[in-house]
Formats: sequence, C-alpha cells, structure tokens
Amino acid sequence: MFSALLNNVAAAAQAVLNTPGLPPQVQPLREHAGAFATTMLPMLRTLSGQVTGFAQLASNTAGDLRPRLDAWKAGDSGAHDAILAALQDLLARAEALLQTDQADFTALSRYRDQVLADQRTVTDVVNGLNARLAGLRSMMNSRRGELANQERRLAILRAIPILLPWAIAEIASLIGTSKTLEQQLSDLENQIAQLNGQTAQANHAQGVVQGFGNQLQLLENSMQTMLNAITLTQGQTQQIVQSVRAGQQGGPVLVEGYLATLKAQADGLTAYLNT
Repeated sequence: MFSALLNNVAAAAQAVLNTPGLPPQVQPLREHAGAFATTMLPMLRTLSGQVTGFAQLASNTAGDLRPRLDAWKAGDSGAHDAILAALQDLLARAEALLQTDQADFTALSRYRDQVLADQRTVTDVVNGLNARLAGLRSMMNSRRGELANQERRLAILRAIPILLPWAIAEIASLIGTSKTLEQQLSDLENQIAQLNGQTAQANHAQGVVQGFGNQLQLLENSMQTMLNAITLTQGQTQQIVQSVRAGQQGGPVLVEGYLATLKAQADGLTAYLNT
C-alpha cells in the first residue's frame, strides 16, 4: 500500500508540473511539486525498503529462534544467551529505524504544510478572480440598464412630430452618451472574457493542487500507520528482551508466546507495505 501511495503522490506532483497557466502568485507550487520527486520520493522509498527489511528480519528472527527456545527449555544456557543476543540486535535495529521513521515523518509533514500553503494561495487567487468577475458583471448590468433607459428616452424624443431645439440637443446628447455606454459595454465584455479564461485556468489549477494535497494526506496517514506499527514492534521486542533477561523467571514458554506475537506483527507490517 505504501509503495502505491508513493506512486500516486508522484503522479499528482507531476500533474501540478504539467498544469499550464498557473497564476504567478503560486509559481512556488511548481518548485514544491518538483521537490517531491527529487527529495521526498527518494527519502521515502529508502525508508520503505528499510522498514520492509526490518519487518522481514523480525519475522525471520522470531521463526529462527524456535529451535533455540527448545534448547533453552532443556536447560541450555548457551541457547538463552544466543536468543538474548539476537533479540538485542533486533531491538537496536528497531530503535534506529524508529528514529529514522520519525524524522522522515516530520519532513513529510513540513513538506505537506508547504503544499497546504500553496492550496490556500490558489484558493485566494480563485476567490479574487471570482470577486472581480462579479464586480465587472454587476457593472455591465448597470451599464446595460443605463443604455436601455437612454434608448427608450431617445425613442420617445424621436417620436415627437416637430422637434424643438431643446429636443434636438437632447437627442444629440443621448446619441453621444449611448455610444459611450456601448463602448464601455464592449470593454467590459472583453475584460470579462479575459477574466473567464484566467478563472478557468485558476479553477483547473485549484483542482490539481487539491488532488496533490489529498494524495499527500493519504501518504501522511499511511506513514503514521507505519510509524505506529514500528513503535508497536519495537515495544514488543523490548518486552521480549526483558523477559529473556529475566532468565528462568520469565520462562521460555512466555517468550515463545511473545515471539509468535512479534512474528505476526512483522508479517502484518510486510503485508501492509506490499499490498
């Protein structure tokens, strides 16, 4: 599952890079999207390999120690010491891996924060464009109303059989004003057409960025699940080590049960990573 999520995020990041016409305000988004392939992806693939290797080692160790447990049950102190050494080595690996996983999880969270900031910027751009469009459309409706009133007034004056000088002057004024309004309407239509194009591009960018952010959220959740699983495995291994150190007080039978649990946890982690 983890590998599939990595591929999904990489594809979403590439979609951002391939998106044309990103607003100038969100150009840093391209840098952040590009950084996933160059920085985050190699780090997380390495971590995935390390976790897979550790899970397999933990599973194999739990299985391989069964014959030694039988020897320990029979009173072989050398078997006890060998079991303890193997488990201490596994515990050290678990603790080191846990630190690495925590550091990588923090790095991913900070990276996602950058993308979330990009999402907010894109949303602000879209909202700003929509507000400008609403203002221009309102202005155009107002100009259309004014032009309609002018045209009605002009029609009334032209219907007068004998035009007096004042009527002639008003007709001339109305004609001039109407031409001005028609030019303003033409300019507004051009501005709205341009803004519609910008808004369409911004809306597309918003969808792409939202998809990128959603995939990152899924990846972050998966990393948290993986971190929890490693923490659980590390805790289980530590408990086994403590039991083995207790010697006959802990008992090989108790340790055998712990090892079975450890193997199940490790196999579950492997399955999660490879699904």
